[in-house]
This record gives sequence, structure tokens and C-alpha cells, in this order.
Amino acid sequence: MHSASEIFRRLIETVDGVGAALLETYAEHWESEADRRAYRMLLESIGSGFAPGSATDFLVRFIAERTGGFEANDRRGDRPS
Repeated sequence: MHSASEIFRRLIETVDGVGAALLETYAEHWESEADRRAYRMLLESIGSGFAPGSATDFLVRFIAERTGGFEANDRRGDRPS
């Protein structure tokens, strides 16, 4: 089981691997307060149900939640923490 600090460290270490197209898509989802709330909730779930393997995984998940590709309350697809 990984602690939240270990997961956040992994995210920091992998942020340079995020592709430009993914970063642009991510930026498009900062249009409302609801988007910012969803981002905060996803951050808060790290270490307690959500353990992204990389910064790319984190952004893909955020985009999927905001576009309806993944339900925020459906944690079955998460990696074990």
C-alpha cells in the first residue's frame, strides 16, 4: 500500500512525461468552479482509493471524469493503493 506522499512524489517525478496534447485537453477543463471542485476531489482521493501510476494517468482520469468517460464515484477501475 502506497501512502499519499509516495503517490504525489511519483506524480511529480513523471510530470515531464505528460504530452502536449493531453496538457491542452486538461487545460480546456478549467472553465468552471465545478471543474476546480472536481480536481480538488480527485486530489483528495489520492492515497485513499486512487493511486495513479503517473501524472499522465492522473490527467487522463480527470479528463475522463469531466467528460463522462468515468464516474467520479466509481472506484472499481483504480489501482490498489
